[in-house]
Amino acid sequence: MIKLLFIEDDKVDQISFKRFVKDRKISYDYTIISSILEAKSAIDKEIFDIIITDYLLSDGTAFDIFDMVKGIPIIVITGHGNEAIAVKAIKNGAYDYLVKDSGLHYLEVLPVRVKNAIAYNKYDELKKLNTKLSDEITKRKEVEKSLIERIGITTLMSDIGIAVIKAKSMKEILHCCSEILVEHLDAAFVRIWALNEDEDILELQASAGMYTHIDGQHSRIPVGQFKVGRIAQEKKPLLTNTVVGDPGIHDQEWAKREGIIAFAGYPLLVEDELVGVIGIFARKELTDYAIQSILLVLNNIGVCLERKKMEKEILDIAEDERQRIGRDLHDSLGQHLTGISFKSRMLYHNLQDKCLDESRQAAEIETLINDAINETRTLAKGALIMANDDESIITVLKELALNVERIYGIPCLFNYEQNITIRDHSVVNHLYRIAQEAVNNSIKHANAESISIDLISQNGKTVLKVKDDGIGIADLQKRNKGIGLRTMRYRANMIGASFDIEQNPNGGTDMICFLRGDK
Repeated sequence: MIKLLFIEDDKVDQISFKRFVKDRKISYDYTIISSILEAKSAIDKEIFDIIITDYLLSDGTAFDIFDMVKGIPIIVITGHGNEAIAVKAIKNGAYDYLVKDSGLHYLEVLPVRVKNAIAYNKYDELKKLNTKLSDEITKRKEVEKSLIERIGITTLMSDIGIAVIKAKSMKEILHCCSEILVEHLDAAFVRIWALNEDEDILELQASAGMYTHIDGQHSRIPVGQFKVGRIAQEKKPLLTNTVVGDPGIHDQEWAKREGIIAFAGYPLLVEDELVGVIGIFARKELTDYAIQSILLVLNNIGVCLERKKMEKEILDIAEDERQRIGRDLHDSLGQHLTGISFKSRMLYHNLQDKCLDESRQAAEIETLINDAINETRTLAKGALIMANDDESIITVLKELALNVERIYGIPCLFNYEQNITIRDHSVVNHLYRIAQEAVNNSIKHANAESISIDLISQNGKTVLKVKDDGIGIADLQKRNKGIGLRTMRYRANMIGASFDIEQNPNGGTDMICFLRGDK
């Protein structure tokens, strides 16, 4: 648990901080005080991991706090600061400088800044270099360089934290992380692979810089092959500032042609378990500062890949359970109902032979049981429809449209291009479940009177659209609490696709799944 000292003389800001920590369930052991005098007393009595202080206090400023402590990161917050004060605060020892806003958005980034400040504190050896420099000019340059790098790292971690908060999917988080690293390190390109444990393959999830595609030659790399595969196999980083001539870099002609000088590859680990690999390629040497920046980002990316892995496992478990229920409906309940139907038929004939009026009721019971059998078979088929690997996406979507019309009595038109082929059965399965969930939303939540399912090709990529004439996107998202929508997004993310919901200009809602890669 982080032990935190919060120095703030504004009661409203004190209450806002307490409420934020409580609402977000953040594990802080915090002490709140209002003045420099109270701060001195608190610092003399206890050891804190970090100090957050308002710049302007009733009996002094944040600079008075700097004189009291050594080795404890300090974050300065203020509602009346400017750039000059921010630079002065950083030079005097502040780790970070945040400006208060009326919407209290600065509190949203505060946990990330606190975590980064504590993590960065151990790298703070740059301060010690200042005492060893004899030349005042050199000393000034080093201090200015250190300041720029520290501000750069703070900006990097802040950008990563905001990307994690705002992104809608794991793939979007990884894409943002790779783009931020390219910009921050001025790298040629950055790529992130996730480990597919079942196939022992590294699958490309994000690419930014000179290469942005995630398909092609290096989209799937076997563990142990090439430099990226060796990093995964050995769980050790591979660093070089001399790519040309390095025997570990197999494509020397490409490196010469593109001017690639440096490469840094790191295994992405969560509790020593491999979840992926990140590779950074640069046209200039990667400095210690660049390596340090990369190291600070690795944990965030590793956690994202671990979450992606867990999401896949959850979906797999849900699919297995769906298949089990389908088999139980077909093999167990279906057989029981068939037996009851047979006995009802026998009862009907016995009563009819005796010319009893109850024979009509027995016939009605048999009819109802047969209806239940048909419904059970339909439900079972909906759960088991993806059980056969040889079924195509066109076949199963055509069956889905027919089931919608048969069960709900709602027109459901399936439009498709005959030449669309998806070889990966897992991708077919996820697309089918996305379409099935979208249709269910249209029926149950959007009150649709007609639905269409489109499977088309745009620019060589497969696009799945489910369109309805229902209540529209605003009311749909309000009435549907989001579980189905989140599931569809998760499934799309698992197969490298994007998922979006749009308001149809003619009324109703369009749910669109765009499959980026060739599957």
